Amino acid sequence: MYTINGLMEETGNQSRAVRLAFIDFKVRFSGKIFRTEIVDEFGVSEPLATKDLNEYKQLTQQNNIHPKSHQIKLDTYSPLVDIDARKALEMHFEGFCRHKLNTNESPYYKRACDLKTDLDPGSVAVITRAITDNKQVVGEYISANSLNRNIRRLEPSTVFFDGLNWVFRAKDIKEDSNHSIFKSFHFSRFKSITSTNENSLSSVNDDSEWNTLIPIQLSLHPNLDDKGKEAIRIEFGMGNNDDLVVVEKAVFAWSLLERWSVDSGTTPCNVPTEANRFNFYLKNADMLKHVNSVERMMHDYVIITEM
Repeated sequence: MYTINGLMEETGNQSRAVRLAFIDFKVRFSGKIFRTEIVDEFGVSEPLATKDLNEYKQLTQQNNIHPKSHQIKLDTYSPLVDIDARKALEMHFEGFCRHKLNTNESPYYKRACDLKTDLDPGSVAVITRAITDNKQVVGEYISANSLNRNIRRLEPSTVFFDGLNWVFRAKDIKEDSNHSIFKSFHFSRFKSITSTNENSLSSVNDDSEWNTLIPIQLSLHPNLDDKGKEAIRIEFGMGNNDDLVVVEKAVFAWSLLERWSVDSGTTPCNVPTEANRFNFYLKNADMLKHVNSVERMMHDYVIITEM
C-alpha cells in the first residue's frame, strides 16, 4: 500500500498518481468505478481514463476490480493507497481531494476536540459500499444506551457528522418486523462489521426522522448577562434579536441542542450552577417533546427549583 507521495514516485507523474488514488478511493468505498467518473472528475479524455484503469489493474495485479464491470473483487482486494477513514468520509461529502491523502498537517490550523479514536477504513468501507449497493450488513455494536451487544443486522442508508463523531443511519432489523426501526450508529462502536449479499428492503425514504424537518426555536438564555447575550448574538449572526429559528432534520436535533449548549427543559433552568453552561433555551420544547432526540435532551436537563 502506497502513500500518495510513494505512488507519485512509483508512477513518475503526479496527475496520474492522483487519478489512480481516486480510482482506489471509489473502488474501496463505493464498490465500483466508472470510466465516466474519472473523465468528469479530472476533465480527461476517455482513452486516458481507460489507460488509468489499465494501470490500476497492473499495479494491483488484477486483484482489485473485475476486468469489465470494474466492480470490487471483495475476496482479493487490497488497498493501493493509504486513506484515513475520517478523511474518506469527508471526501464523500466534500469531493475527492488529493491534499487529504497527505499525512503532513499544518502547525497553524488544527481541529479542537478532534477524536483520536481510530476508525477502521475497512469497516467504514463496508458501510459506504452497502449504502451504494443497497445491501445489508452484520456487525457487533457496543451501545451507549443498553447492555445489548448482540450481533445486529442493519440496512445502512445515510451518513452524517454530528460535530464530534461520524454516524450512520440504518434500519435495525429484528425478527419481529414491528420492532425494526431506524437508529443512529457510531462507526467507532462496532467491534466487527461484515458485508452480506442480502438486499436492503428499506431506503432513506423510509427513515422518518431523516426526512422530517422541525423548527427549533431558540432564545437567549435568561441567565446570560448583557455582555454574554451580545457575544452570542454576534457569534450566531442574530443581529439585535434575542430569538433564533433553525429548521433542521429531526435526527440532527440532539446534536444541535448539545453542541450549541441549549437548555432543553420546558422551563428555562434557573439553578446558577447549572444554567451558566447554556447559551440558549428551547422556546418550543413543549411542541418538540414528541421528537425522540429532543425528548432525550429534556430528560437530561430539566432542573427547576424555587429561588
